Amino acid sequence: MSIKQLIKRIVPEKIWNFIRSILYIATHIHHFLSNCFTLVPIKELFVILGGHQRAPQGSENFIKKFFKIIEETTEAPLLVDVGGNEGWFAGLSIRFLRNKKYQLIGYEPLKSQSALLSDIGSKYSNITYNFVAVGAQKGKTEIREFASNGLSSLRDIDKSFNGYDAKYNTNVINKYEVAVVTLDDEITSQYTHVKDIVLKIDTQGYELEVLKGSINLLESGRIKIILIELMTIPKYASASLHIEILNFLSEYNYSLYDVV
Repeated sequence: MSIKQLIKRIVPEKIWNFIRSILYIATHIHHFLSNCFTLVPIKELFVILGGHQRAPQGSENFIKKFFKIIEETTEAPLLVDVGGNEGWFAGLSIRFLRNKKYQLIGYEPLKSQSALLSDIGSKYSNITYNFVAVGAQKGKTEIREFASNGLSSLRDIDKSFNGYDAKYNTNVINKYEVAVVTLDDEITSQYTHVKDIVLKIDTQGYELEVLKGSINLLESGRIKIILIELMTIPKYASASLHIEILNFLSEYNYSLYDVV
């Protein structure tokens, strides 16, 4: 039996996953480069609800730093919001990029969010939302809408995960088919003039599929900054964890810059 196997047998799975996270960051410390702006919240992504905020400690500074990087290092960027939900990313963009020329295109397949996101788009000419999912290839799939809609996903919640507390309702209230597009198809065909792209992904376990449908964009170097929610433990069935996704991004010369 190897030392790794022995440790995994003795140490509880949740603690072992945490240890793996720390080891990854420690062994990739050389990736903290000033010209690589892949911002990866390894824990829970901050949440913006309407006019108020509910966020983990330290995320306000993270947000300010994130948008300062956009302000200082991009020119007329295209912000791509994959997993728009209640429009918190659009709200932050409006707040922090007041003096910056930019365009935001978003994707959100949840029917329950279409009216809210359409309203945002009607008020701001530089913001547009499309009510489709984003994945590795064009087609159709099924979305599960949970009572706590922030949990809604193209995947089921993993049966082994019991970490949601009483404030989250994991009952599925609706299931329906949604169209799936790829960012390579969407952005390459419609935004050929844009040199600087900022990609935000919050898709509850579908992050790697979004990235696999963006390979041409990743290879082109047009995506300058990535903000992505990653998971250190299995919350959704068959979802890729943080190490796999970070390794995938490293193949396209993206490096970990900051976490919250």
